[in-house]
Amino acid sequence: MRKEVENHVQICGSAYEAAQDADAVVISTERDEFKSFDYGKIYEDMHKPAFLFDGRLFNELGGTA
Repeated sequence: MRKEVENHVQICGSAYEAAQDADAVVISTERDEFKSFDYGKIYEDMHKPAFLFDGRLFNELGGTA
């Protein structure tokens, strides 16, 4: 990995770990595994105000939480 990027990238073991204390999450994949995530839990664990952008319409939060 290039040094310019290396200091700004963190590898996480799960989507839940990656969302922990995040300000925003962007979902833009078509992978089926993202359909079964608990987006309420993901939002709950994010830093507030939190922004969850679901470009694939996987979550069922129904608006802003």
